[in-house]
Amino acid sequence: MTTCPHCQDWLVPRFDGRLVCLGCHWVASSPATAEPPTDIEPCDPNVDPRDAGRLSDQCRTILALLQDRPRSNVELAAVGLKYTSRISDLRKAGCRIEAKRNGATWTYTLKEKS
Repeated sequence: MTTCPHCQDWLVPRFDGRLVCLGCHWVASSPATAEPPTDIEPCDPNVDPRDAGRLSDQCRTILALLQDRPRSNVELAAVGLKYTSRISDLRKAGCRIEAKRNGATWTYTLKEKS
């Protein structure tokens, strides 16, 4: 995963393919060129196969963010607005992710496998 040249926080794919920083919200001037991995399958059987790669990429991005430290729902929503579906996909793939409410926000933590 790539880090921001300005604040060293994570860069995540944006809706138009460009990378955006989760910390300072800097946006790269050109689209990311990496091919999305396809090994994390969506839980929803109604997902169009053409969308599976994009959703898998979101899963990988969320997993990388959670491996770094616990993240808020606001940070995860920057990856994709349906981040809760991607959390479900990761849980189905075997990840233990804990959600804890903190007032108006939620904190998601990746736990070690038992």
